[in-house]
Amino acid sequence: MRLQPYDMYNISQYLMVRLAQVRFLKNWGNESLFQISANSHLVIEKSLFEDNFSCGRGSIIFIEQRLSRVSVSQSIFKKNYALTGGVFFAQLNGFIEVTSSVFTENFALTGGIYYS
Repeated sequence: MRLQPYDMYNISQYLMVRLAQVRFLKNWGNESLFQISANSHLVIEKSLFEDNFSCGRGSIIFIEQRLSRVSVSQSIFKKNYALTGGVFFAQLNGFIEVTSSVFTENFALTGGIYYS
């Protein structure tokens, strides 16, 4: 899923998506489950991500431009795999905040859980 607002630079009209109490199990793809572009905010709360795989950057989150943000709280990331950044991949000043979450058995060829 790619998050990108119509106006990528008007900070008063940013795109926000909130996921709460969801489970993502055994997904795979060429890139991560969520790709966050400029002027977007993804909020994940009380969720489970298990056994997901990406051939590219970040199995769960690929955040790629300025004014992009991801907030994660009270979530579990278990056995997720990616080529680069086992769970998260960030570039070009993307911001990721994680609180009260658990990471178990995640893997990447480069970057472990997080790659920037």
